[in-house]
Amino acid sequence: MFDFLHFHESHPPLFYALVRVWMLLFGATDTAVRAFCALSGAAIVPAVYVAGSRLFSKRAAVVAALLATFSPALNEHSTQIRPYGLMALLTLVSCYWMLRAIERRRRADWAIYIAATLLLLYTHNWAWLIAIGQNTAFVLIALRDQRAQLKSIAAAWLYSWMIIGIGILPWASALLYQVQNAGHAGVYVNGVVAAFELLIFGIFSSVQTLFLGRIVYPALVAVVGTVAATASAIAAAKIQRDRRAGAEASDVMIPGMRPGALLAIVIATITAAILLSPMSNQLLARCIATLIPLVALAAGQWIVSLWTGVDRVRFAPVFAAATLTFVIAAGVIDVFGIANDPRSNAREVAHGIKQNTTSSDLLIVAPEWFAPSFNHYFPRSIEQIDFPYRSRSGLIDFSDVWKRAADPERLAQLTTRLVQASASGRRVWLVSEVRYLHGVTDNAVRQAELEKDPAPYAMLRVAQIRATLERLYGQPDSLRVWPDTPALYDNLRAYLYSRRSVGGLSQR
Repeated sequence: MFDFLHFHESHPPLFYALVRVWMLLFGATDTAVRAFCALSGAAIVPAVYVAGSRLFSKRAAVVAALLATFSPALNEHSTQIRPYGLMALLTLVSCYWMLRAIERRRRADWAIYIAATLLLLYTHNWAWLIAIGQNTAFVLIALRDQRAQLKSIAAAWLYSWMIIGIGILPWASALLYQVQNAGHAGVYVNGVVAAFELLIFGIFSSVQTLFLGRIVYPALVAVVGTVAATASAIAAAKIQRDRRAGAEASDVMIPGMRPGALLAIVIATITAAILLSPMSNQLLARCIATLIPLVALAAGQWIVSLWTGVDRVRFAPVFAAATLTFVIAAGVIDVFGIANDPRSNAREVAHGIKQNTTSSDLLIVAPEWFAPSFNHYFPRSIEQIDFPYRSRSGLIDFSDVWKRAADPERLAQLTTRLVQASASGRRVWLVSEVRYLHGVTDNAVRQAELEKDPAPYAMLRVAQIRATLERLYGQPDSLRVWPDTPALYDNLRAYLYSRRSVGGLSQR
């Protein structure tokens, strides 16, 4: 498992090791494995409440927990069999103990921070951007400290990161290999205009993920909510600034600075993601969602301070109520939609093909990243090609994805095998995802070559495979599955190419 992760994945090993142990204890069924992710994701809500009550107040903790509970992105990505729910939980734990260690300067607090941060870095490589955010926030905190305190707190921070660096050494070579060979294609930036577009896209993607989920149609309401949130933040900053005036100057972190420290981590992390995206796209909703617990904590404190503050700014409670109502209402609507959307129809498509195959059939799954979910339900029973591989593939290989997608030799080899299958009278199944069946423009292909993005090339290859099959066999029969509600991720379609039409296939 560790060798595969090293050379063929883009993630560290902690999540996979934990799932491996979980499967040994509770079995490998879909429900059993999903339970691990659901539990780690659900644990975010009480963790937010505990952190909020200790950093701020019980009222702020309740508001923050509500925001986390109804966050569409957290609900969506914390229930997938992927590392993101665990990553969001560990992000919260690491950042919480970072603040506690800076404030209290206890060795036990620093030790917990070091351990939590190491676990975070061993969960997902995007955590390194969060580490950049933490270091940025620490610099901002340290700059407000007195010179006498700065030396000791800076030394503790430096020692902590030296220990974290030593702790990551066993995985360092794998991390370097993954950075060089895996990950997503970069965003092509060829000038000032493209850089500005990337900045706007990064800001919009972050705001949508952190606050709006998939709801984009009430644009006017979104604008009003954003204005209200901005006004609330300004008002809250004024209240907190007035309250800090009488605080002791020797405090490393004044309580009113805690929301700002959390937001500094968030903003610095997203800024790093935008700056690094030309090399490898880091603006992924599932990664940005891991910052939501921090935003929920800061937002909870701001809303409560606006509502209950002694020196209330005029209309501040109205702004606070409007912002909270808007965000929670949008979250409830979106979470309800997410709960009713099927994630994948891979099981139904696999079952339908299994019921209609003959021993001589040839099965093609394209592109390769839909093969693992399909193969999970489809046993190795007939000759199968998970294109651009030459045979059936067990797992997704995240290294050199672009080279495989763009390699013309692989398409030529598949074409030869299809010609041979047609000549011998064999039937051919083609399984692909709906988005990849619509074709791709020449301009998109040229852009993919610049960005080394495999997705448009995969669409091109699927179109070329279909053209070859239609030239050899004519129009296919389509497999109908039930229910026919479009799936959110693996919305697969299956087509059977044969010498003689069989009048359509169905599976219910």
